[in-house]
Amino acid sequence: MARGDGFAATIGLLVVVGGFVAGCGGGADVMRATLTAEGCTYEGDTTPAPGVFRVEVRNETHDVANFAVAELAEGAKIEEIEPWYEQARSKAGQPGPYNFNPPQLRGVFASSLVAAGATGELPVNESSGRYVVLCALDAAGSWATGGWGLRLFAATELTVQPMS
Repeated sequence: MARGDGFAATIGLLVVVGGFVAGCGGGADVMRATLTAEGCTYEGDTTPAPGVFRVEVRNETHDVANFAVAELAEGAKIEEIEPWYEQARSKAGQPGPYNFNPPQLRGVFASSLVAAGATGELPVNESSGRYVVLCALDAAGSWATGGWGLRLFAATELTVQPMS
């Protein structure tokens, strides 16, 4: 009987300690992008350590949204992305070729389509570089056809640098 009581007490202690540890570290490490009808906001660390990190994404609109983490091209500024995209979209109905891939981006490393009112996650595994968290309203389903959607927002820049 004493052995069973000790085992139960140990399990109880582990549950309490585990809950305490999870409660202490949870809020500070959250990286979150939230898309609303007004735009996209970001909260959390902008200099994550190399390796795996996750960005929680929330779609608070009434349309499907696309979220992505993309690498910034050399010398690019995130402030250039939204105006470039609006200009490209304005040319979409005109004759001739057009490109919906902003020259400020080298490539997309994680993306997630998120239903209206839902949450999702962007898992990223990078060793170093400059990245941008992107949010796009995608009501027309243009993500599947190569475009970003109705509106494209550059929420924040993430800088991943190896530890020295």
